[in-house]
Amino acid sequence: MGIFGLRPNMKIMDKLPSPKEARQFSTLPEVTASRPLRYFAYSLIGGRENTQFEVLNRLKELGFCVNEHQCLANNVDEMLGFYNRIYNDRYSLGYDIDGVVLKVNNLTLQSRLGNTNKAPKWAIAHKFPAAQGKTKIEKILVQVGRTGQLTPIAQLVPINIGGVVVTRANLYNQDEIERKDIREGDLVVVARAGDVIPKIIDVDKSARSRNAPKFVFPDTCPECDSDLDDWERCTGENVCPAQQIGKLKYFVSNDAFDITGFGDKQLEFFYNLGLVKQIPDIFTLEEKLKNFNLSEQEGWGEKSISNLLDSINSRKTITLEKFISSLGIRFVGPHIAKLLAKHYGSYENWYSADEEELMSIIGVGEKIIDSLISFFSEKDNVEMVKNLASQLKIESVSTNTSSSPFSGKIMVFTGTLSMERKEAQAKVESLGIKVSSSVSKNTAFLVVGEKPGSKLEKAKKLGIKILTEEKFVAFLQKSI
Repeated sequence: MGIFGLRPNMKIMDKLPSPKEARQFSTLPEVTASRPLRYFAYSLIGGRENTQFEVLNRLKELGFCVNEHQCLANNVDEMLGFYNRIYNDRYSLGYDIDGVVLKVNNLTLQSRLGNTNKAPKWAIAHKFPAAQGKTKIEKILVQVGRTGQLTPIAQLVPINIGGVVVTRANLYNQDEIERKDIREGDLVVVARAGDVIPKIIDVDKSARSRNAPKFVFPDTCPECDSDLDDWERCTGENVCPAQQIGKLKYFVSNDAFDITGFGDKQLEFFYNLGLVKQIPDIFTLEEKLKNFNLSEQEGWGEKSISNLLDSINSRKTITLEKFISSLGIRFVGPHIAKLLAKHYGSYENWYSADEEELMSIIGVGEKIIDSLISFFSEKDNVEMVKNLASQLKIESVSTNTSSSPFSGKIMVFTGTLSMERKEAQAKVESLGIKVSSSVSKNTAFLVVGEKPGSKLEKAKKLGIKILTEEKFVAFLQKSI
């Protein structure tokens, strides 16, 4: 847990709605210039310590600020005792927390347990119960996200929960509204789930008016009137302004192209003027502004305009992985984009991919493939991607295997090998060979272990080179 200051200016903090906004405010250069950042240190890279506790002590010796609220627990009772003590003292700490983190103390065990794509397997957050409050639903609104998903939102009479003024709560979907029988005008119990996301956990039906009507979920998109699919998603992808603005916001965000100076308000401003309607328009904005005096608009001066255009131009070179993930294709986030980029290597290869080859990529499942096919079945999406790519320099995935005669070849394994499958995969990938989970016409080699499956018969029919484990080992020894 890093924090912006152990003794924050409470007059400033009172004006900020949440710790997240306080963090963003406190990291502004002009703020840090007058009030330097302070933080708690929790880990040390390259040290000789054997335990997490030793790491904390070493950090303290080196002069780092270390959180004094720590405990070396030997059993579950001691862990729960520490949790309860911190929970009771949470409001006297001088900073907001939403729980405690339980970690394996032994660093060797930490290494063996490893990590997922998002978090370590050797640590877990034990969250505090959500802070709650009672308020009234003024209205139920339905928002449309960048993927077309319709999400009902409860607009609330403002209420202070855990030091944060809550005005809205997520109702998730039609089923959730019906299950809890939530209606406009209801008195409800609201909790900040994880002390962050407001959620309605109960409805006081005794306070409900007798003639309060049930909420009727729309059967068409409230933004563009397009039909909804079975999952309550708008089908008017490229005619729905909410989806288009959502995609634009995601594209310029920190998770995608990270274009500084392009906040939500700025994007909506350019969208409403018709200057930025689709993603490629971002990179033609400078040319369009030659015929539009932006400096006459409120909030835009020469410096802010120059900074925005410089930021856009600085993002005209992008990695293939980032390019793919920034398109906002459903189910294709950073992790899947990385798999695709690694497999195809270049934009040209990825753009011309077929369904059969997609099916061969380990980690790319049916719903991801369906989403990619659906995206590229829309002519507008195809034109958008081609237009965008023509304005950018998309860097291919660099590897050290380009000189290998096997670079880009595809290998499939079937049956049980004497060596670990992961070890075999790592060895062939070091040669530039791509490992696939299924046999196709693009497969170069099939490695056969004990009790092979149906892949063997398919490989024989396709005339694919088949390697026994003995031949596979010899192949590795000769090639590596």
